[in-house]
Amino acid sequence: MKSLTRFSSLFSPTAFCFFLVSLCLLGGVNGAAAAEKYPDRLEILAMARNGQIAKLDALLSGYQESFEAGKISERVVNFAFWSFSNSDPALAPRFDAWIEQMPNSYSALLARGLYRRNLGRISRGSRSARRTGKSRYEKMRLYLDLATSDVIGAIEINNKLGTAYGALIGIYMLNGSRNERERAVGIGLRAVPNSFTIHYRYLYSLLPWWGGSLAEIRAFIDEMKRLSPRDGNLKMLEGFYDFAIAEGLARNGKRREALEYFDRALSYGELGWYRYSLGWNYYKLKEYKKALENMSRALAVRPQDAFFLYKRAIILRKMGRYDKGFTDLKLAAKLDVLDPDVLLEVAYALRDRRFYDQAMTALNNALHYGSNDYYIRDARGRLYLYELNDPVKAVEDLRMATLLWPGGTRTMYNYALALYRSSDCRAVKAIKDFSKACRKGKASCRSKNLTWARNATKYLTRTVGCAK
Repeated sequence: MKSLTRFSSLFSPTAFCFFLVSLCLLGGVNGAAAAEKYPDRLEILAMARNGQIAKLDALLSGYQESFEAGKISERVVNFAFWSFSNSDPALAPRFDAWIEQMPNSYSALLARGLYRRNLGRISRGSRSARRTGKSRYEKMRLYLDLATSDVIGAIEINNKLGTAYGALIGIYMLNGSRNERERAVGIGLRAVPNSFTIHYRYLYSLLPWWGGSLAEIRAFIDEMKRLSPRDGNLKMLEGFYDFAIAEGLARNGKRREALEYFDRALSYGELGWYRYSLGWNYYKLKEYKKALENMSRALAVRPQDAFFLYKRAIILRKMGRYDKGFTDLKLAAKLDVLDPDVLLEVAYALRDRRFYDQAMTALNNALHYGSNDYYIRDARGRLYLYELNDPVKAVEDLRMATLLWPGGTRTMYNYALALYRSSDCRAVKAIKDFSKACRKGKASCRSKNLTWARNATKYLTRTVGCAK
């Protein structure tokens, strides 16, 4: 894997924060928070799919050159390049051809690097560490190594790519490489001292659940306030400390207390992630109208964001606004065609509309990168079992789901039911396992399901002749 080490001497982790600010932030952060005219990500993706390499390269390079000349903010450059945070397998050969035809194109290398970084994210999945298998981490690291090589290759051609340094910080966060992360920040800010992206991504990497601390965030912001001009972007970053407190409270179930700190963060400026997090916090509080309002405002700041669209669709489905939610999902799926989380929500929406075959197609596509994902296996198994009335096909998916989430009583019940309806004597053991998990008291089990379990065991052993 390529490393940025050769571009700079190592920074002392203890002195890094203050050295970084004093060295790099005297010129402030460029790019106002005002509304920007963003490019159309679907058009950019269409150029890539259609092999319009020269046109695409000129477009992306033009955005970067305009930023370097001070004509546009880095937000526009970032927005354009992150179009390639996509999972469409058809794009891979297009990137390879682009790089082969234009080996000195930093745009081509950065585009492929962002694509590979996204595949790494998807391969790891969005579930907790204890629900993520070793094979997923191995696959993630493979993609991230490839992405790192591409992104550093782009920086070697043009070291003014704030977007590239921001991507590297994200990659090193996923890999758990704090020294490499800080090295990338230091090198990046020496090259692009006005990069909002690098500053923001570094602050994000200092969140406690990424290995940082509130004290480090506070110190970094305080030093920026002391040494840097008070432009709009820097003002927004001053709200990051309150944002970090709010996120911490929300993660610990103190969502009502978090509201005050989200509002404080937003008082410094309309940063999309602040607004999204407030909206999702309201969703968790079951205040869906406020959740929708804030998520829509987040999308006004960051339009064509697949993740925000997918989350707003969840809120809309909860509110019973299925058509609007499905519109968001269709756009999210175009922006990141095989993202398992998006496709899972698409499948739920199609199932609710009784488009069962289309829902199954969405779940099959979700398994392209998430073959061992509990939620997808569970959803497909339940679709087979209840909507398509095919318990035999449901068995394997639900068996896999029980292995991926041991002790999950709902899935254990569905697995036992699928075996029972398939006249499969393995149902006896599955029912025992379900009943035992219910007795442990870690999860509530419906009384009617427990009654069914007793009656089903009697039927299987006495009438069918299955062994106890």
